[in-house]
Formats: sequence, C-alpha cells, structure tokens
Amino acid sequence: MLIVNWLRENKTKIEIVLVVLLAAAALLHYYATIEGSEQAVVLFAFALAGFYFLSSFFVPDEELPLLFATVGIKVINISSAVSLVGIVFVLTAAEGALDMLMVGLLSLIIAGLLILYFVVILGTGKLLPYLVRVVILGGITGYMFFSLYKAEPM
Repeated sequence: MLIVNWLRENKTKIEIVLVVLLAAAALLHYYATIEGSEQAVVLFAFALAGFYFLSSFFVPDEELPLLFATVGIKVINISSAVSLVGIVFVLTAAEGALDMLMVGLLSLIIAGLLILYFVVILGTGKLLPYLVRVVILGGITGYMFFSLYKAEPM
C-alpha cells in the first residue's frame, strides 16, 4: 500500500519522467542510428501506457467532483493507454493498429469533452494537466489514424 500512495502522490512527476524518456528514446532512434533504440521507444511507450492504465485505479483527489473523479479520470487514463498502445502498433507495423487508434481517439474525444464540461462548470485549474495530455495525445493519435485510414469506395 505504501508504493501505491507514493505513486499517487508523485504521478505528475512520474508521468513527466516517462514522457521525457520516451521523447529522448524517440529522438535517438530518429536522428542517431543506435542499435536497440527502437526497442527503447517501445519499452518506454509501454511503460507510460502501463502507468496510465494503473493510475486509473488510484484513489482520486478529494478536490475533484465525485462524478469526474470516479468516471472521468478512468476514461482519460484508459483512453491514454489505448492510444499509446495504438501508436506503438503503428511504429512496429503490428496488426490492429488502426483499430487501437480509432478506439483511443474516440475515447480521448469523450475524455476531452468531460474535461471541458467540468472546467466550465467548476472553473478549476486542477484539470489542466489532463487537458494538456488529452490535446497532445489526441493530436498525435488523430494524425496517425487519419494518415493510415483509407476509406473504401462504395
């Protein structure tokens, strides 16, 4: 229980560290031909996705409204994890990447609408990190989805 409390208290710092590690591995893979850099990108992306998934089960902050704390946080975190897995599927050319991106994008849109609703109702800045995550991850997921999606002619 001690580690769960530590993770919950430091979740923003952990998320920032994992994102920086993922970005550094992606830059090394893209600009330098280092052996094993693709595996590092996949590893850090799955670590971040796992952290997002597990953080959906943390006890929510008492400052957040009950409905958002119980439903909204779970939707945001699980949709973020699904989107990251879809992005990894695209990078590794795995089967089912388009499906993962579609599910992740649609659920991120729902999560973004939930955040906007509670920001307008409450006027709180406590939800800003979630909004930033949804916008950035949603943009990347949307770009990858629409670049892969080919509509079938009727």
